[in-house]
Amino acid sequence: MTKLHISDCWVKCCEDAIQIHGGYGYMTEYEVERELRDAIGSKLYSGTSEIQRNIIASMLAGACESQVRHDVPSDCDDTEIAESSVQERARP
Repeated sequence: MTKLHISDCWVKCCEDAIQIHGGYGYMTEYEVERELRDAIGSKLYSGTSEIQRNIIASMLAGACESQVRHDVPSDCDDTEIAESSVQERARP
């Protein structure tokens, strides 16, 4: 989660810096242009944000599923657990 947040913030900060510098932000003589290239490259190198979000979501779903299993009696099977969790989510 930290890697995702850091890479998103780095790109956002670089985009803000380019916005502040105006046209000079795109010139190769200034470091701002290179920082944005590095930020976007590191974002791709560390794994795309969509894949990282999917991994985080699956980990959170697994954690929630394990919490549900602790509340269920031991004589229930997995289909009853899945049906009960779906019914709980459907309630307004």
